[in-house]
This record gives sequence, C-alpha cells and structure tokens, in this order.
Amino acid sequence: FGSSVLPPETVDHFFPLESCFTMRTILASTLFGSVLGWTCDGCTTGVAVRYQECAREFGNPCQELNPEGLLTKGQGQKKDQACCMRKEQHDACMSCALKDDSHGTGGTVNGKVNKCYYREADCLAGEKKKEADKEWGKAGGAGSKAAGYGF
Repeated sequence: FGSSVLPPETVDHFFPLESCFTMRTILASTLFGSVLGWTCDGCTTGVAVRYQECAREFGNPCQELNPEGLLTKGQGQKKDQACCMRKEQHDACMSCALKDDSHGTGGTVNGKVNKCYYREADCLAGEKKKEADKEWGKAGGAGSKAAGYGF
C-alpha cells in the first residue's frame, strides 16, 4: 500500500489556507461551545457584563478586518477573538431565555434555564406584581372585598 500523505500542491489545491482557517475557526467555536456549556448553562449576569464590556470597547467584536485594519465584508481577522466568543455565548443565552421550556428539557446539564437573562429587573418587577396580585385576592388584603373594595 502506498503512502496516505498527499503532496503539498494537492493539499493547497483542495484545502487553501484561508478555508482551513475558516474551518478551524468553525470547528473550534463548535467544540468550545459544547465544552464551555454554551447550551443554556451558565447564562448569568457575569456573562452579560463581560459581553457589555466587549461591546463597549469593540462594537461588534466578530466584525472581520482586512490586513490594513479596515472593516471588510469578506474574510479577515476578527476585531477581538476572545470578545467574539463572549458575544456568541451572549447570543446563545439570549436565544435560550426565549425558548419554550414548558417540558423542563431546556437544553441544559442541570435542567435550569435562566429565563431572566439580560432582563433581571423586568423579571423582578414581574415577581413583585404576582405577589401583589395574590395579596389582592386574599380576605382582608389591600384591595379585597373584605376591606370594603369591589362589589
């Protein structure tokens, strides 16, 4: 049997350096995404804060730059690779927060999805409103019929 190693000109023809870099980037982000738990685990306020710091400094850190450092629509180098990964994690957390988890599957290891990711204040206000609504219906509670309100 012959050698399975291809001559360099064949490898360059079928796998140009640019496409290899792109494939490696996609593979790395996929692998790191699963290794780092970019399912719906780990969506915390800390993730949101780190994303905001990157967004403040770089705008879209995943934007490609050409060799002169100018924005390009084609392939180039990302503004900041680490911040790009933070942005991707943030985007994954945002989509997880919107998922319907009525069956409790959630796509997480620990089974918990942070439905309040990036909107904790709204969720806190919603919980307070639910508590107030419960009090409203209790006998003697503020606004109840027993307190003289209603029909």
